[in-house]
Amino acid sequence: MRLSGKCLDGSRYHFALLALIVMLSRTFAQDQSCMDSIFGSITSGNQGNLLTMAISTGKGINDLGEYDFCINNPGTAFKAKELTYVTIQAFPYPLYIGVCLPLSCNSKNTQIIQDALSKLIISQGIPASALIVFPDSEPPTVQAINWIGFFAFCLLIAICLLGIIVEYSNLFGRVDYEGIEDSKQDKALVDSKNTLGKFFLSFSFSRNLRKMFWTPQRSDDYLSVLNGLRVISIAYIVFGHIHEAFESLPVINTQSLPELLTSWYGIFVMGAFYSVDTFFFLSAFLGAYLMIPKLQGGKIFTFVMIYVHRFIRLVPTLAVFLAFLITFLNFMGSGPLWYFTDLVVVQPCKKYWWTILTFSNNFHPSPPEIPCLSILWYIANDMMFFMILPFVILLYCRNKLAGYSMTGLLILANIITVFTLSEKNHHSMAKVKDTNNREIYHMPYSRFGAYFVGCLFGMFYYEWKQSKTNPNYQRSPGAFLYGSIESSRILRIFLHFLGAGIILFLVMITYTETRVLDKIIWPQMASNFFNALHRPIFVIGLALFLSGPMVGGSKFVRFILGGSAWAPWAKITFMVYLVHDIVLTWYYTQTRQALYITKRVAIYYWFAALILSFLLSIPAALIIESPILQLEKLLLFPPKSSKGHFHKPPEAENQRLYDTEVNSETIETPSAS
Repeated sequence: MRLSGKCLDGSRYHFALLALIVMLSRTFAQDQSCMDSIFGSITSGNQGNLLTMAISTGKGINDLGEYDFCINNPGTAFKAKELTYVTIQAFPYPLYIGVCLPLSCNSKNTQIIQDALSKLIISQGIPASALIVFPDSEPPTVQAINWIGFFAFCLLIAICLLGIIVEYSNLFGRVDYEGIEDSKQDKALVDSKNTLGKFFLSFSFSRNLRKMFWTPQRSDDYLSVLNGLRVISIAYIVFGHIHEAFESLPVINTQSLPELLTSWYGIFVMGAFYSVDTFFFLSAFLGAYLMIPKLQGGKIFTFVMIYVHRFIRLVPTLAVFLAFLITFLNFMGSGPLWYFTDLVVVQPCKKYWWTILTFSNNFHPSPPEIPCLSILWYIANDMMFFMILPFVILLYCRNKLAGYSMTGLLILANIITVFTLSEKNHHSMAKVKDTNNREIYHMPYSRFGAYFVGCLFGMFYYEWKQSKTNPNYQRSPGAFLYGSIESSRILRIFLHFLGAGIILFLVMITYTETRVLDKIIWPQMASNFFNALHRPIFVIGLALFLSGPMVGGSKFVRFILGGSAWAPWAKITFMVYLVHDIVLTWYYTQTRQALYITKRVAIYYWFAALILSFLLSIPAALIIESPILQLEKLLLFPPKSSKGHFHKPPEAENQRLYDTEVNSETIETPSAS
């Protein structure tokens, strides 16, 4: 969210806007039919069109006019369409104006006009180019790819409906529930069906919905606190993206936007950036904890199947999601800014969809080209880190000291890399002041430190769990760390305050830089150290704060974060991460007027987007994500192989945790979706 610099230079933008309109009127004059239509309305006494054009055209910066009033042509309802709406933007900055003109002004000289306006904007010192769009006269066209996608999704819905029929009928097998406990009825249903019946059951919407909200939880399920952390973190990510979207939207009160960062409210905005590091921590912590027992045997099949499972977990879901966007999104709205959906979502995804499915989208395409779903840089990073994780865990299983050393070296390598980049390219400690923040914010070589801190704590936690029954682990670092925390209430309280203090300190110290947006506060060397250390230190603080409830103490924190009410929503955070950005795009690009942004309005948008994202993610997860995970079990790990090496250890089977976009493994009960 970059709210400083030229983006907020209102006087310069105002001057450029006035000059832009003058130039527009002159360049449109090159098309004689356009001018004839305007003067014809005057000479013929057609005051209706003139009045509509006057009312519907914007009167100043970020005034979009009246889109619907223009295209509906009131006063000429019994005549052919005569007017068209034009959106003019100084791309990529949030400088817009809406113009209502005669239909004949949909000029073939658009490129000439754009070039002339671009030169004018650049002459005013604004590094932008003119973008002229006719949103009403250039509707999306239905192509072959849309028809293919439409029929494919209809087939998917039909299979889901057939799955419901199979569940509640004797089709493909009969089941008698008499005398069977409620908790075992789903297993009895699956066992009663033949292979084809099991396939359709995987798509049963009602069965998957019931399994999503069936969340039994053991009293010693200490890792359930991660469910609450996961849901809160995804909510915080939505909060951050709500504010980040403002930098590309037409906002009336542009001079007031800096208050979102410079006031006390800015502390909460800046804290949202750490939610990503929370997910990196969760991914590595759970990945290491669950992967160690699988790799202790050192079998190649187990090693390979970890990667197979990971790809099955992510690639099909991402592929279906991309197919939905390419097929339907262009037809789901309208408005003066609706062209953005095609410009920043549909067309880039048509061109670069393969970068998402190969997890190379954080490297390609490079700016200034627009990537497909830019928020998925995180998925690519997490996947790249996961590719390294099994090798680290395998080394740990062979030699614990070597595993610790490799993890520590990776963390140190990240710190040195970020410090070097920060010093070389003069990165600010505040993302909003960093003109090239992609280098140390998005790129994988700048973000893996927090991930492998999570890996280290996952190793320690596994050692503590094993020390309960295995003497070989009783002298391990993990047994000492978590054992000490388990046995000392005072230490747990101290670590709560220490962890919370670290987290709050990092957020507050960032605020010292963002409270003044027009100059750099911190010296470069201090920024270098902060950039290199703050993310690993943040997740260390998070791990210390959570250590109490993760060993069975700190009942109040376990009650807040570990309640069973979190579990269903934690199951769909991966889908929420995918859906929420499209929800924001869909809503904002259909706006008819510039937005007036205040703290209260931003919070209102956040709650609305969060609730809608979760509600839409439920059917998306039940139709796409849950069937894929169940089909994986059906095809690769049928019930007769349930005791194979790749299956989850008994202690993990009873945890009410679920794989999100960050987890390296699906963690679920035997009947979870």
